[in-house]
Amino acid sequence: MRLFDRTIGVLLLLSVVLHCVGTFYFFPLLSPIFVQSLGSGVAGFLIGGLNLVRAGRPNDRTVGLFATIGAAAWLAIAVLFNLSLGNILDPRGSVHALLALILFFLGIRTLMQARA
Repeated sequence: MRLFDRTIGVLLLLSVVLHCVGTFYFFPLLSPIFVQSLGSGVAGFLIGGLNLVRAGRPNDRTVGLFATIGAAAWLAIAVLFNLSLGNILDPRGSVHALLALILFFLGIRTLMQARA
């Protein structure tokens, strides 16, 4: 299960890297949308990294809590992004939402096991 957990974390990191590449490709350098998009990419990268740490430290409740909250926030942002596009199934947000949903439940699992 730990390998699956880490794989999902790495997939989130890869999707965030692609997000950041798209930011440089599609938006004018230093425009407000560029800065906001790049900031979102940094947040996603931190959430993915924190979930990798959580997967390696199953008894650390503090890391588990922050990783789970981060995954829930990333899930909400991805869903809201797709809603803002008018297409809840748009792959740009759906991939992030799916990965965040999985990481959220894996984080819950970590928190439940850490308390035992």
